[in-house]
Amino acid sequence: MTRRGEVIAAVAAAVPAPHGWPVRVAIDGMTGTGKTTFIQELADALRALGVKVTTASGDDFHHQREVRYRQGRHSARGYLEDAYHYGAMADKLLAPLAPGGSREVRLRHHDLVSDAILDDEPVVTLDGDAVLLVEGSFLQRPEVAPHWDFVIVLEATKEASALRQVTRDGAPADPEDPYHARYFGAYDIYVEEMSPRDRADVIVENTDLTAPVLLRGA
Repeated sequence: MTRRGEVIAAVAAAVPAPHGWPVRVAIDGMTGTGKTTFIQELADALRALGVKVTTASGDDFHHQREVRYRQGRHSARGYLEDAYHYGAMADKLLAPLAPGGSREVRLRHHDLVSDAILDDEPVVTLDGDAVLLVEGSFLQRPEVAPHWDFVIVLEATKEASALRQVTRDGAPADPEDPYHARYFGAYDIYVEEMSPRDRADVIVENTDLTAPVLLRGA
């Protein structure tokens, strides 16, 4: 097994088993830390263990543009405070999975391309022995922090993040380029004000995708 496979397997083994109600797992991290790939690999590893897995993304829970940019298109604090609709994530996706909840969720709230609120998004009912994996940024904001049963934080250098965004978004490779100020600046504020590491059950240093390092947990 590769070093990456070993780390993914160790994290999968650490995810709590459901006991009558779904387990809600956050995969939190700065943009470009590899959350999209990590969630897919973790889901595969859990399924190989016989776990029922559903995945969701914070990118499907944005605010509409008029809210996202109300502090300015380049505002770091605006990105932290206004980009994502964590109230909708809590109400539609997380709270129904608490013990005694309906277990009926909606996996999407907003379409980023059309800027439309997805009022007709179908309801999905999770089994009581399922695990929900959600990847996104700022997932330990107060609107959603109480709803997680397990928190994974991915970390990477800003240099690695910027290089990944070159391929993904056509962004500049230089992490000091003004393009990145909104996104990296927002995560710096998040770390300073909300200390996401302190509440993480697992921390993975994911700068080198071939050789991630397990810093806490598992």
